Amino acid sequence: MPLSYLKWNDIIASHFFSEEKAGKEVLLYVNESLIKELGGPHGVGLDGFVAAVKTGPPWATKSGICQKALQTLEAWREKDLNYPPYIVYLALYVLAAGLEGNYAPHAYYPRLNDLLGEGGVTQKGRPPSFEQMIDLWDDLEKWSREDKNENLGRFVARIRGQWWMVGLPLSQTLISEDERRRLPLLLSERALDPSDLPSPEVILRLLRQAAGSLLQRRTLRVLDSHDSDAMVLRAALADVVIEELEAWDGSVFEEDHPGRRVEAKRTQTALRLCLKYDALAQLVTCRVRIKTASTIPDDGCTFVREGSDCNWMCKDLFGGWSSTLYDPADSRDLDGTALDWNHGERFLDVDNQWTATLRPATTRVFTPGYPEGLPDYIERQRLERNTSFLIATSNNVEMIKRWGDQHCSNFKQHSADGLPPGWILFSGENARHSCPGVDVLTISSTIRLLVRGGVKTERGNVYLKGAPPYIMLENALGTESVTLDTQILERDAHSNIWMIPDDAPEGRALRIEAHGHEQPLRKIIRLESPHLPLREDYTSFCRNPAGMPSQDSPQYACGAVVHYKPGDGPPTYSKDLPLHLSTHVTLVGATPGQIAVWPEEDLPDWLPVWAIVKTGRKQGKAVFCGTEEQAGRPYTKRRPQGERALVKRWKDVVWHNRKRIVPPELIILRKRWHEYMEAAKDVE
Repeated sequence: MPLSYLKWNDIIASHFFSEEKAGKEVLLYVNESLIKELGGPHGVGLDGFVAAVKTGPPWATKSGICQKALQTLEAWREKDLNYPPYIVYLALYVLAAGLEGNYAPHAYYPRLNDLLGEGGVTQKGRPPSFEQMIDLWDDLEKWSREDKNENLGRFVARIRGQWWMVGLPLSQTLISEDERRRLPLLLSERALDPSDLPSPEVILRLLRQAAGSLLQRRTLRVLDSHDSDAMVLRAALADVVIEELEAWDGSVFEEDHPGRRVEAKRTQTALRLCLKYDALAQLVTCRVRIKTASTIPDDGCTFVREGSDCNWMCKDLFGGWSSTLYDPADSRDLDGTALDWNHGERFLDVDNQWTATLRPATTRVFTPGYPEGLPDYIERQRLERNTSFLIATSNNVEMIKRWGDQHCSNFKQHSADGLPPGWILFSGENARHSCPGVDVLTISSTIRLLVRGGVKTERGNVYLKGAPPYIMLENALGTESVTLDTQILERDAHSNIWMIPDDAPEGRALRIEAHGHEQPLRKIIRLESPHLPLREDYTSFCRNPAGMPSQDSPQYACGAVVHYKPGDGPPTYSKDLPLHLSTHVTLVGATPGQIAVWPEEDLPDWLPVWAIVKTGRKQGKAVFCGTEEQAGRPYTKRRPQGERALVKRWKDVVWHNRKRIVPPELIILRKRWHEYMEAAKDVE
């Protein structure tokens, strides 16, 4: 049975617009194979699709295909529809752009007319009213960005190329869904960091080098062509590719059957070098962090450097950044200059299945970390205009020196100590041109408007009014202005950042525009205040002073609310052992030999001071569970008691396994734990 027009519309719309596309640009990449794939379960194919388009929805009564499309657009929001009802017409126009046959490269209208079966002499040109189809494209952008707040994806009505009427459908054929899904392989194979991508020009070159496994012939033609339209399409392709790569969270996909992908248990991220240069002392210090779009485990990551048995730990900081990597045994930061900058490094967290990679390079560039909220300079994979920078190199010294002297301000070479052997340090400002042959010193011609930070209430473009994002211009010229609706925003004095004012309106679409270029750059966001339901009855989750669920006790706690009878005062809650933190807890007392493993062994009759909570296959965390007096007073050595085997187990846990146990966060408790370790070292 043939599918109706509206059924086709729902099938195609739901394919392109879904929650998993939230915040991402949607391209209506429609070709014959997709039509067959979507119609196959219903027993229809291309002919059935075209027939449904020509029929149109029930209320479209005009004869021409474009007139029907305009009728479909009229007052559609007053109808009870899940999606804009004209998406099928847009799908048809995109389908025509990719039609194969004996056509000239830019012959669009003959393709469209042949697809409709209207290839007669009178229909070789543009269909009547085709120039008004831009209204459909614009309305789809409004629906996705303003009506749906990008929660189902973001459609942008881009006109690419000099023929604006056909440029809209042609722009949808830049890259297919399958190609987009394969793009993270480019990062995985080349150890690139999605949070710090090279310039768009370098990305497209790397994409072309990996084209055989990633791209289709149509996309390759865009990359290889050098005519004016292809230049526009290449820039647009770079936008889509970069957005897709930046959204990658580091999860690696593998095939369990040919063509069927499943998410592996591995997460890949990059090691980011953070450099501090003391010009007075001529000394470089370097620390190491990771940045990821994935969620850093609650207990942090514990990495082992390949070729070494030392543990290096980091914890979640903010915005995807970690703390600096440090030795959990003594809190000593990892010295980044001890790593192999030329050939790269790999760090593995076996328990969490994370891999952190330092990309091999002979030239590294660092820019100020304050736009990211970090001190010092952080390593980047590209250089931007109007910023200061540090460059470290091991084999491009003379070339970089010539480039810096000619194309940068305040360019200097430094005799700095602290870098890896053979590396030279430069500093400079305001690079005006790229350094040929050095990818990280490529200055892009592309300027990007970015919305960063803030707290989202949904997956699209809606942010909390009290925690709005900030606006950033990447690679800005320095002459731009940014507006929120019509209000001119104030630029940060030290960076290309604009803050959203506290009095920005909420509950409606806010248009952000960056001016100062041939075409304004645009984003749309919405601010909302939280709407949290308040309850006066909290009796569903109550615990008595013994910590047991109870609603009958005269004294009980529900969340942050403690109930008790007038005159009795608040109840005293007993402090239980932290057995809820893991299914395997080793309890350690103050005296060597006081050790018990729960639940394999009974709880002891002596007072535990430490609970070693298992967090991984061989990793644990030290949790203090002793008294206030034990926390505040330095630990003094005690004579071992009990069986020799128990004394040995006590020493094994506290001393021999110390590098696998994360010390407490609080400084005073960390000090107590180190005192236990030092005492355990001498236990016989």
